[in-house]
This record gives sequence, structure tokens and C-alpha cells, in this order.
Amino acid sequence: MKQGFLFLVIILASISVSGATLSEALDHFNAAQYERALSELESLTKKDDPNINYYLARSYFHEGQLKRAKKLFTENITRYPTHANSHFLLGSVTLTMVSDANIFRKFGLAKQALASWHKAAELDGNNIEALYGLASFYLNAPSIAGGDPEKAQRYADKLLALNKPYSKLIMASKIGKIGEKQNEEQLIKGAIKEIPERAFPILILADYYYKEKRFEEALKEVNNYRARRRTWNDPGIGQTAILAGRIHKELGNSAHAKIEFNKALNSKTHSGIKKLAKKELNNI
Repeated sequence: MKQGFLFLVIILASISVSGATLSEALDHFNAAQYERALSELESLTKKDDPNINYYLARSYFHEGQLKRAKKLFTENITRYPTHANSHFLLGSVTLTMVSDANIFRKFGLAKQALASWHKAAELDGNNIEALYGLASFYLNAPSIAGGDPEKAQRYADKLLALNKPYSKLIMASKIGKIGEKQNEEQLIKGAIKEIPERAFPILILADYYYKEKRFEEALKEVNNYRARRRTWNDPGIGQTAILAGRIHKELGNSAHAKIEFNKALNSKTHSGIKKLAKKELNNI
């Protein structure tokens, strides 16, 4: 009798108002059915579950609803301060907000993002993305915003011990700064092969070619990126379209550039990307 009652409780606890479970909502999210997943996560009744709150906030982040995502991540951390992934994505959301902030808020937001990533790495020393974020920030940010080559190397060394392919991306960025362009390209290509589950290194290669004024190659890699299966946290339609538009503009394809910038403007993304798209359209 007791076993039967316990089984019934477990079954009832997994049912949401819409009939979807957390597992089903995540399956839909992972299948890129983002709107359906968001609706199902919002309908789940166990609002005191840190994982449901985390995944719901992650969905808001993906949809470009940065304020809602930040609010929910913050609430989740207040209730569950050791939830490392919430700390990491809170940092990512906060850093994304920098692009849409005035000059007086940018540095404050950057410091908040760093603090969140540091906490994520402290709680989970194997959090590859947190270590990658820290190494990238300290390497690429200007010193006035917190950039620090020594700290970048410290986190790059930690990353190397845990994940060599991700460390190659940091090394590529580092040697690119001192002009070793050929080695930079090869390191990025190596990371593409060694991180098959993620598509973002392909877009890093496209951006590398764009900056080197190798525009045909850059466009090819953008198309390769778009043809790849991508995860939720790979750069989205808006960010990709901005890069594609800039490449077309350099190639003299103004009509294609406008199509891409309008695609970014009309995509489900945050306001920083939309403002950038408007600016690019005004400059054509």
C-alpha cells in the first residue's frame, strides 16, 4: 500500500498544468523547439525547483529576454547559492547587457559578469565554459574594463588541464594579438575538429577571415556554420546575420547585406543586436 501511494505521488509530482514534464520540455528545447519548451517550462508548477527555474531562465536568455532571465537567475541563486550553472549564465546574461548599456554602466556590468563567472568556477572547478569565459575576458578586455594578461594565462592553464580544444581557442586569440596569424588560423581549425558537438568555433573562423579581409572564405564559413546542427548557446540568427551582412557589404553586395541586417533586426534576439542591425542598415 505504501509503495503504491509513493509511486502515485511521484507520478503526480511530474505532471504540469499543460501536461508536460521537465524532461519533455528539455527534449523540446534540445530539439530547437524553443517556443514550445518555453511555454512548457512556464507552466510547470514546481516553482521552488532550482532546475526548473534555471532552465526557464535559460529559455528567456535564448529568446533575448535578458531582464527576465537575469531576474530569475538572481532569484534562483538567492534560494540556491551553490547552483553553479545559474551563476555562470547570470554572468553571461549580464555581459550580454553590456552592448546595450551606456558608458557609465558598461564597466559595472562587466564586473558583475566576472564575479558570477568566478563564483561558477569556484563552485565547479570543472566548469569548462566558466573557465573559457574568464580566460577570454581577461585576455581580450581593455585594462580599464578589467583585462589582465596574467589572469588570462592563469585561467588558460586551468583550461588546458581540463579541455585542450577550448584552450586552443584561447591560444589562438592570444597569438593573434602578436601577429602570428597563420598559427591562429590553424589553432581555430583544430578546435573545430576537436569540439564536434559545438558549432561556435566555425563562426570564430569566419570572424577571423573577415578581420583578415579574406571575405570569400569568411562567407563560406558563415554558410558552413548555418548548415551545422547548433546548440542553444551557439551564436543565434541575429549575431550570425550581422557578420554575414558585414561580409556582403565588404564584397560590394549591398542588397544581400540589407537582407542579412534585416534578418538580424527581425530575429528573436536582444536589443543590442537589433540596435546594431539598425545602425548597419543606416550606413548602407
